[in-house]
Amino acid sequence: MFGRRKKTVAQMDKARMDAAVKFGGTVLKYGRDTYGETHTPLFTDLLDVDSMKNPGKNVY
Repeated sequence: MFGRRKKTVAQMDKARMDAAVKFGGTVLKYGRDTYGETHTPLFTDLLDVDSMKNPGKNVY
């Protein structure tokens, strides 16, 4: 691997923390239960990465 430097542990930790914060923000923003007539304080278990919506039933 020419021209690439190894990342330090601190850099890798920061990258993981940044990803976790982004994931948490995305779930809070798009993953709330706003489906159907009754909205609850629950979160969806799955988000489509393109639409940021729950893809519905029978996805698995």
